[in-house]
Amino acid sequence: MSRELFLENPKTGAVKPFRDGFDWILFLFSGALGIPLFLKGLPLWGAVFVALWVVGLALRWLLPRHWMLTGELVLTLVFFALQLWIGFRGRELMLKSYVARGWRRRERAPRPRQGRRRRP
Repeated sequence: MSRELFLENPKTGAVKPFRDGFDWILFLFSGALGIPLFLKGLPLWGAVFVALWVVGLALRWLLPRHWMLTGELVLTLVFFALQLWIGFRGRELMLKSYVARGWRRRERAPRPRQGRRRRP
């Protein structure tokens, strides 16, 4: 079950809502050269997906034709397993990334600032 928490930047006072749990965007689209991972502040994992793409391209030149199908099947399984793992753990990794950059956790929503009430 996912819960919503808030991240606060102590330097600027900006508050950002953050939900934990499974991330469908990372699961479905991280295989596309890791672009969502780079955009969400996880450049190391984005580089892992780019490296897997390079390995996939290199398999076509390095493996003999009769081993190519097996190599591509193994690489596809690795891609799927990594995408599934990043779907479950991606938001946790993003949270750690934000905290490492100085953001603080807040369990409750910020209260809107209210001006002084005028009495009639």
